[in-house]
Amino acid sequence: MSPESVIVTVVLSMITALSSSKAWDFYKQKLLSGSADRDNFRETLKSQINKMDQDLKRKDQEIRKLNILVTTLTEHLSAMTVRVEFLEKENNQLRGTHGAH
Repeated sequence: MSPESVIVTVVLSMITALSSSKAWDFYKQKLLSGSADRDNFRETLKSQINKMDQDLKRKDQEIRKLNILVTTLTEHLSAMTVRVEFLEKENNQLRGTHGAH
């Protein structure tokens, strides 16, 4: 057998093996499996994005509530500061009056 005929035989055998129905079934399954993997990956990403979106909305609501609370506390602190200043002023006045007698 000549080297060329061996090469031709090997090439024809490879072509036959690669083009057999079992080989085509294998390639088809690989393609479909890859498509299913991509679909699963895509669905997982969508699910994670939806979850993150819900978490973000929940955190946004929490931030709004906390901002309202901070505003309310700031108002109370301002009122208390004014009250303490008034009481200190009154206390100093009473001490001055008391000290004069």
